[in-house]
Amino acid sequence: MVTTCTEGEIEISEFGSVRSKTSRIISLRQYVNNVRSDMFKARVEEYMRLAALPGHEAEAQAVKDRMPCIVPAGVCSGGHAVRNLVRHSGLLQIDMDHTGARTAEVCGLLRQLPYVVVAHMSFSHNGVRAFALVAAGDVERNYERLYAAVGEAVSRHAGHDYDSKCKILTQPSFYSWDADAYYNPGAETFRMQWGEEMTDPEGGVAEREIAGNGNAGNGNVGNRSSGTGTRTSETRTGTDTAGTDTAGTNTTGVANTGTGTNADTTDAGTAAASASVSASAPNAVSNTVSNTASNTASNTASNSATPSNPHAAPGFLAQFLNDFEHRNPFRRGERDDLALKLGRVARSKGFSKEELEEITRIFTRRYSATDFTAEDIRQRIIAGYQFIESLPQKTEEHNRVQNRGQVLYDPSEPPDEALEDADLLEKNNELRASSPYIPDSVYDGLPALLKECVKYSGDLRERDIVLLGCLSCCGALFPHVSFFYKNALYSPHFYLALIAAAGAGKGVLAFIISLLDATQEHYDDERRQQKKAFEKAQADWDNELHQAQREHRSPDTDKKPEEPKGKYLKTSATTSKSRLLEQLATNGELGCHMASTEINTLISSLTQDYGKYEDILCKAAHHEEISQSYKADGDPIVVPHPHLALAISGTQEQFINFFHSHENGLYSRFLIYTRQLSLHWETCSPGEGRVDLRAHFRALGQKLFDMHKLLLDSPTLVTFTSEQWERHTQQFSLWLKSALVEGREYPSSIVFRHGLLAMRLASILTIFRKWDDYRYAKEYACTDADFNAAMQIVATILEHSLLLGTTLPDTGRQPVLMRHFHQFNQILADLPRSFSYSDFTFAAQNLGISLSTAKRILKKGLEQELIVKQGDKYRKRNKRRGK
Repeated sequence: MVTTCTEGEIEISEFGSVRSKTSRIISLRQYVNNVRSDMFKARVEEYMRLAALPGHEAEAQAVKDRMPCIVPAGVCSGGHAVRNLVRHSGLLQIDMDHTGARTAEVCGLLRQLPYVVVAHMSFSHNGVRAFALVAAGDVERNYERLYAAVGEAVSRHAGHDYDSKCKILTQPSFYSWDADAYYNPGAETFRMQWGEEMTDPEGGVAEREIAGNGNAGNGNVGNRSSGTGTRTSETRTGTDTAGTDTAGTNTTGVANTGTGTNADTTDAGTAAASASVSASAPNAVSNTVSNTASNTASNTASNSATPSNPHAAPGFLAQFLNDFEHRNPFRRGERDDLALKLGRVARSKGFSKEELEEITRIFTRRYSATDFTAEDIRQRIIAGYQFIESLPQKTEEHNRVQNRGQVLYDPSEPPDEALEDADLLEKNNELRASSPYIPDSVYDGLPALLKECVKYSGDLRERDIVLLGCLSCCGALFPHVSFFYKNALYSPHFYLALIAAAGAGKGVLAFIISLLDATQEHYDDERRQQKKAFEKAQADWDNELHQAQREHRSPDTDKKPEEPKGKYLKTSATTSKSRLLEQLATNGELGCHMASTEINTLISSLTQDYGKYEDILCKAAHHEEISQSYKADGDPIVVPHPHLALAISGTQEQFINFFHSHENGLYSRFLIYTRQLSLHWETCSPGEGRVDLRAHFRALGQKLFDMHKLLLDSPTLVTFTSEQWERHTQQFSLWLKSALVEGREYPSSIVFRHGLLAMRLASILTIFRKWDDYRYAKEYACTDADFNAAMQIVATILEHSLLLGTTLPDTGRQPVLMRHFHQFNQILADLPRSFSYSDFTFAAQNLGISLSTAKRILKKGLEQELIVKQGDKYRKRNKRRGK
C-alpha cells in the first residue's frame, strides 16, 4: 500500500536516467539546490545549441536522454512505474511546454500561487515545471480529476496551457539548470472541492460538482453547462464512449459569491470531463449546494439553474483534446496524420463545426510551427472531419448504458497509463517471446542435411533461425529449379529478415552463410581461369594489331577477345545499383545471394546516390524484368528474369529505418522472424566437442555444392498435387479472412505473398528428396510430408510477420481522400429531364458536393452545351441527337 510523507523533509527518488530502474532517495531541497547549481549547465546549453540547429534534433534528444531524472511523486523501488511507488511525497507535477519568450514571466506568475512548492525552467528552457502540494486523500480519491483541477487552476493563473500528457502519477522529470529556481517549503495544500455525490436513477454513480472561484487559488470543480439538445460530458471508464444528447436542461455551474471571486462556468467542467457523466434528468433541475471552506466561513456557493450555453464549454473541449493527446501522443513525423485523426474523432463524437473551430484553436496554440502553420493544421482537421461526414450515416444504438459507476484513481494501478519506455520494451519482449515456434514435427521430418544444420542450436529460437537461414542459402544454391504458381514460373529464391534486440542471438546468421562458401570458391576459380585466358587472348590480339600495321592491312577482328564477366553467387550488400544489375544479368537463372548481419549496411547503401536499389528488391522477388540504360553503361542492361535471395538481420530500429512503411510492399515480400532477448546468461564454454560453427557450415556447404553442380545440368520442375493446391487455397483463405477482420490493409498483402513463400519452401525440401531418390529427374512431385512442413513453417512465420507489421505505419505520406470524378453526370443522374437551379444544387449537396462546386459545375455544363437553359429551367440534352 502507498503511504504518504506527512512531516519533515519531502523525499523523492532520483534515477541515473529515464531508462534506469535503480534509484536513490534525495530530499526536495537537495533537488532544488542541484537545479540552482551549475551541475547541469553545460548539458543544458549543449542541448539548446543542438536544438537550434536544423537536422540535429536526434543529437539534442540524445543529450536529454542521458540526463538524470527524479520522480516528484515520491519514493519508488525497482523502477518508476506507478506500481513501483512506495511512498507518496504529496507533490503533483505540472508541466507547461513551449512558453517561449514568456518563460520567465510564467515562472514569476507561478511563484504567486500559495500551493506551488517548486517552479523552475525545464531542461529545454522553453517550458516551465512546477510541483504543487496536494492532499493524500485527494490523490487516493481520484488522481486524474485532481491533476486536471490543479492543471486548469495553474493554467488560468499563468495564461498558458499545461501539458495533460504528464498526468501519470509517477511521471519522471529531467533535471534542469535554473539559477533562479523557486522553492517554498512552507507552501499550502491545494484545496480540492469535490462536491456532492448522488446516485443516478439508473443505478450508476454521477457527481454534481460545484463550480467555484475563477481564480487559481481553489480546486472547485463544476458541471459543464448544457441545455436542451446539448451534449453531456463523456464517460471515461477505460474505453471511449460517445457523448450523449439529452432533451432536458442540466444544472449549471455555481457562481461563487465570495469576495474577490470570478464566476466562470465555461472552464469549470474541465477537471470532471474525462471521469464523470453529468447527472442530468429529462426535466429541469434546480439544486442548491453549500460548501464551507475549512479556513474561511464566507465562501458560500449556491447551485441554481440558469440559462444554458448552447455550445460546449471551452474547458470541456480542452479536456477532450487532452484525452485525445494522451491516447495519441504528438510525434513530429506523424503530425499530419494526427491532425487528420483529430478531425475524424471530433466528428465521430458529434462535435459541431463551431466546437471544431475551438478544438482547432487549442490544438494550433499547442503545436503550430513555421513548417506546420495554423492554416495547415486547420485544413487537415477539417479534412478528417469532412471525411467522417461523407460516410453513410449509421443507426446509433441508444440502449447502451450511458451512466456508469465512476472509477476512482488507484495509485497502485492507474487506468489508461501510457507505457514508459522501459515498460514498452518489456512488453515488446513479452510479445516476441509469445510468438510461435516452428513445430517439432517439422524438424522430425527434415532431410538429413538440414538436420545436421540445426544440430548445434542452443535453444528453440536459434534452431528456427538456423533452419530459416539454411533454407535461404539453399534457395540460392539450387539453380534451374522452378514451379508453377498462378500461371507463372517461380524459383525457390526468397527474402529473409531476422529482427531482435541487440545481443539477442540473431548473429548466428554470420555462420550460416558459410554454406555458400564452397560454391562461391568454385566460381572464384572459374573467374580466375577466365581472366588468365582473356589476358592471353588480349596479348595475341595486341600482336595481331602490330602485325597488321607492319603488313599494312586491317587486323582480323575475329581474334579480338571479349572480356569475360565473372559470376558472383555471394553479392555484397554494399553495392551500387548498376553493379547489382550487372551481376543479376551475368548470373541469369543462377541468381545471387545477398546477406548482411546488420541491416544498417543495406540502409547505408540504399541511401547513397549510387545505391537506391529498393525497386530492384521489389521486382526481383517476383522475377519481374529490370532494366537500365545510361550512357556510362554503354549498351542497356536488361535482366529479363532476375533471381535474388536475401538474408538480413538487425535490431528493431534498423528494421523500421529499412522498411519505413507498408506502402511500397517490400515488407510483405519478406519472410520475417523475431526472437526475444534472453534474460539469463548462457555458458560460453566450447564443451568437449569444441565445434567451430564456421567450419561446420563450410563442410555442409561442400555437400550443397555437389547438389549445385548436378542441378546446373539437370533443371527440375517441382509439381504439386491437386489436393495440395486445394489445401493451400483453403488455408490461405482462412488466414486472409482472419487478417481482413482487423480492419487494416497491410495484413492482406502479407497473407497473399506468404502463399508464394510456402511453395518456395516446399520446392526446396522437394529438391532434397530428389537428391536422395532420383537425382536426374526433370520433374519431381512434392510429397505431402514436405508440403505439410512448408505450411507449418509459414503458419509460424505469418504470426511473426503480422506482429512486427504492427510497428510500421500503413503509409509514409498523408492519405488523400478520393472522390467521384464524373460529378456532373452523377448529379444529373438524380435529376429529371427538366430541373431548376435549386434542384441541381440540392442534388449536389446530397452527394456531398459543396454549393460553390455545384455552381461551378452547372456553369461549365452550360458552356460545354451538356445542358440547355430554358427560361428559369434547365434541360438535359438528348444523347443520341445531341439536342
